Amino acid sequence: MSKFNLFILIFLINFIGFAQQAEQFRLKSKLVVPIENHIQESLFLGLEKIHFELDSVQSLKGKNYKIIIKEYRDGQLFKENLAIDTKEEKMPTIGDNFEFNLITQNILNFEKIAFYFPRYQNKNIFETLEVFQDGNFSLRPLNDGSPYLTFQLNEPLQIALITPPNRDPNKGNLGYCEVTNGNVIVSEWYNKYRIPQFFLVYLVVH
Repeated sequence: MSKFNLFILIFLINFIGFAQQAEQFRLKSKLVVPIENHIQESLFLGLEKIHFELDSVQSLKGKNYKIIIKEYRDGQLFKENLAIDTKEEKMPTIGDNFEFNLITQNILNFEKIAFYFPRYQNKNIFETLEVFQDGNFSLRPLNDGSPYLTFQLNEPLQIALITPPNRDPNKGNLGYCEVTNGNVIVSEWYNKYRIPQFFLVYLVVH
């Protein structure tokens, strides 16, 4: 093979890889509160749910994914929990359909975070600071009014924020909506609201 042909081959391989990497995918995100058919129970127990579903899965079939929960305290990363890693755990990859529910429950001193897939589930529990009362934390979507979140392969996508409300009267007293306006830039977000503990949930398709 000539040097020119080798150059062209390398260029094409890199170009195809870059094109795949840069391709945008869409994840549907829908907050469901209270949980259907269990309105009173959901409100009493503090259950909240977001349903996620890939808009198109054909080009992502066979891909692995991770779900990561990051806990922040005083604006700094306090704990990172790799909840799901299909490659390392040899779990089912993305198939003909890809959808799951994120369900949270805030009870005194604890935040429960669970992921429910058609064939399996994953549960996590975190301690909350004593300053917060039962039910202070709320599950918030990050699609900022759009039905979709967009992402690329190998790049972490913020899919949910779990947070107490903003309590600064100048920024909206007891305001959950005020603190959830799309993607969270942690340093800027914390400097503005000074909420001492919150959680961000990430999805990485790779």
